[in-house]
Amino acid sequence: MTASRIVGTALAVALLSTALAGCSGSPSSPSASTGTAVATTTAIPTPTQTPTPTPTPPGGAAAACQDEQLTGTYTARPQDSGAGQFYGDLTFTNVSAAACSFDGFPGLVAQDADGVQLGAAADGEGPESAVTIEPKGVAVARLHGTQPGAFSCTEAQSTTLLARFTADGAGPGVPVPAAIPVCADDTRTLSVGSLVLAG
Repeated sequence: MTASRIVGTALAVALLSTALAGCSGSPSSPSASTGTAVATTTAIPTPTQTPTPTPTPPGGAAAACQDEQLTGTYTARPQDSGAGQFYGDLTFTNVSAAACSFDGFPGLVAQDADGVQLGAAADGEGPESAVTIEPKGVAVARLHGTQPGAFSCTEAQSTTLLARFTADGAGPGVPVPAAIPVCADDTRTLSVGSLVLAG
């Protein structure tokens, strides 16, 4: 073999080896990202609970009765009277435009034609109760009297029973025309019950 041929063969082998070496190399892998992914969480708003308001009764509670809101009448109850005792109904009507409330016994005194008090103020009798009297509404209190002869006092005849509803007796009172026997001095002969709504 000639020298030029040997050199050519060697060169071809070298080129082939280089080509094979290039083909046998592993393809380069993409470089892995070194950054760390951060997950973002979106908060879901919680619905706000609105409290349900407590209903308020229309108009609220009625104010305390004032003397000026009421008028009164007296009706004797002869069917319940006897043996030195007598009874009657004190009927009060709310003539104002507003409801009013009263708890307990009305104040009550007997008066003569000149407005002078006769006997002691009436006692409360029976259980106490509370009422609300609507406009044009009616409430009744039972009057109980003892004949003055049972006390050996000087007898007098009333012309008016003055009822009181305004707190502490500060009002003018509610005059109720009534002719009943009472003591002329400070002897107590009358008692009155709590108001009860009529009807």
